Amino acid sequence: MTAPLWQAEYEISHAQAQALISRQFPELCPLELHYLGQGWDNQVFSVNQDWLFRFPRRKIALDLLATELKLLKPLAEVLPLQIPVPQFLGQPADDYPWPFAGYHLISGQSACQCALSPAERRAMAPRLADLLKSLHTRPTAWREHYQIPPDRLQKVNLAERLPQTRERLREARDKRLLEEIEPFEHFLAGLPAETPSDRPKALVHGDLYLRHLIVNENHDLVGIIDWGDAHWGDPATDLSLVFAFLPPSARPAFWQSYGEVSELTQNLARFRAIFHSLALLLYAEDTADTLLFNEARRSLGWILSEQID
Repeated sequence: MTAPLWQAEYEISHAQAQALISRQFPELCPLELHYLGQGWDNQVFSVNQDWLFRFPRRKIALDLLATELKLLKPLAEVLPLQIPVPQFLGQPADDYPWPFAGYHLISGQSACQCALSPAERRAMAPRLADLLKSLHTRPTAWREHYQIPPDRLQKVNLAERLPQTRERLREARDKRLLEEIEPFEHFLAGLPAETPSDRPKALVHGDLYLRHLIVNENHDLVGIIDWGDAHWGDPATDLSLVFAFLPPSARPAFWQSYGEVSELTQNLARFRAIFHSLALLLYAEDTADTLLFNEARRSLGWILSEQID
């Protein structure tokens, strides 16, 4: 049986993280270290309530870390929301094989932990639109100057991703995680077999979903985290958030602030939303993450809907 994509190649213990940070950054001692959790690529710890340290758990995360180190400081100067800027770069050691990094902690919590209402999500639409408009209109000179990589994972490559999406749909159906898959199959059948080669390109976050949205105690959007997948690619990759996170009634406000896009861009964004939400559904079921599972189910219920509630 094939191991899941999110299976760790290396996991660091609380004691190892404490020792590494203390040894390499003695200015932070005495450490108050708390384990915050893990994603597909990193384990995360808070330090002294002011810093967040991320330790790669898969080798692929090393390239993502390198992207963040180059890009986040200049981005923080131009984006309308907070983003985490790396302040500490840890080095491999005898008891941990890879670099790691420490960032200033953005106060708040992940939107995944908040059970946001449709009204609260609607209120975020203009801020999300302003953020993505600013990000997607970075000048092309940034690509070379900051050595921004291309889309290494081909996130909206239909020739590659359509068969994978259909396979995930069948897996979700067979595991009884979805009640019906026919509407998704019908939508996928209407897409072109290949993504047109003349698609627009821009600087994109690359992994924008509710876990990477930070909200404050009033559930206002204040920051965006986890920029390792940032690349020069198709804006539809990020616009998938419009369909997976926002209720259908919030879409007009988003497009009013962001600007109108083509029907193909919207369809590619919906496609990416389906692909990613299915991945989250299967991941959440495998890891018993109830909050993420419920959010993935909610997303899959919204993506194809045109109903304005």
